[in-house]
Amino acid sequence: MKEIGKTNEVLLSVNPDLNVVFMDLISALYKKFQFVAILIDEYDYPILHTLHKPDLAIEIRDVMKSFSSVVKAQKDFVEFVFVTGVSAFSKSGLSSGLNNLDNLSMNEDFFGICGYTDQEVDLYFKEHIEKWADLRKISYKEIRENLKNWYNGYCFKENTPTIYSPFSLTCALHSKEIQNFWFQSATPQFLLDEISKKERQEECKFLGMEEFQGSMDLLQTFEIECTPLTALLFQTGYLTIQDYDPESRLYQLKYPNLEVKTAMHRHLLIALTKISPDPFDNLIAKIFRALRQENIEELIECFTSIFSKIPYQIHQTAEKFYHAILQALFVACNIKSHAEYSTSQGRADIILDLPSMYYILELKVNKSPEEALNQIETQKYYEPFLHEGKPIRAIGISFTRKNASKKVKSLFSITFATKKLRE
Repeated sequence: MKEIGKTNEVLLSVNPDLNVVFMDLISALYKKFQFVAILIDEYDYPILHTLHKPDLAIEIRDVMKSFSSVVKAQKDFVEFVFVTGVSAFSKSGLSSGLNNLDNLSMNEDFFGICGYTDQEVDLYFKEHIEKWADLRKISYKEIRENLKNWYNGYCFKENTPTIYSPFSLTCALHSKEIQNFWFQSATPQFLLDEISKKERQEECKFLGMEEFQGSMDLLQTFEIECTPLTALLFQTGYLTIQDYDPESRLYQLKYPNLEVKTAMHRHLLIALTKISPDPFDNLIAKIFRALRQENIEELIECFTSIFSKIPYQIHQTAEKFYHAILQALFVACNIKSHAEYSTSQGRADIILDLPSMYYILELKVNKSPEEALNQIETQKYYEPFLHEGKPIRAIGISFTRKNASKKVKSLFSITFATKKLRE
């Protein structure tokens, strides 16, 4: 505040009370310019980054609340107030001092205020995309589709156009590469800390994030003591609106795009396995290499490394648990995959679509991998891909867990059976 006063050549009180100094600043600026606008960026940053210390977070909130009360008291001098943040200001406990602000977060008139629409991308960035296409020797259409799949998809109100992440889009246009820029800018540590908590594991639904739903009130909830995970994920951009049911007044949520989905699966697996980021990324690279080289033994070793790090209390006997973890791994690898792929004969657990070949995976728990492999062949899960002309390999994978006893620890193993169905 003193710096603002110095810049604008106004004298401020030497009173140690910051509220008094703030009032002096507002009145002094008004006397000089007859107009005062207050812009507060990321108002909730100090609160969110002290959530692990609730007492401190509450103390910070109370200090900020007194500031908002000053603004209200000086309303005759303040023409305009604009506040940005991850969480809804009106739900933060700070707004009692400023209860006349409009919440634009889920207002359809402002749906595109934080990003670019498809129309704007075509209008403002066509030349940049054309240069990209010329440099990389790929079509304009392919780049445009990749940009949409990776960076578009954010929706803050039903029945409004989706928007692109401005940071990721402009980074991609500058580097002329499709990359996961979310890792570089949008990984709030407080969210990762929350996901890592044991009490949050059930809320995570074992990576089934697209099963989340909530009311408008829930999505804008901000409670220092315990904000629902659904609200945190929505507010931080990991989930966005897919649909709205007017009867139940519930929003169905989803990942906005591939960039966020890949980032979220990576974060969840790191939180679940307690593997640090660098070794985890090395493991992801080994999985991709093993698939590309058809090194199934190395692939299973990687799977074993992942599952062996997951606490035994979390392990389930249901096949869907192992299915969810593997699907998350493939998403984190940025491998095109299809879960529970339906054919005329049945439903394959996982289909991996690599540039050079297809993999068909069938999972079993406490059964033989040969039984899983046989199911792929007898149900002919491979038939829909024969016309593609790419090699096809089937892998039956069995997860076996023997319950612990007083004398023997819980035993876990992964075995496989594989066969090349088309060269």
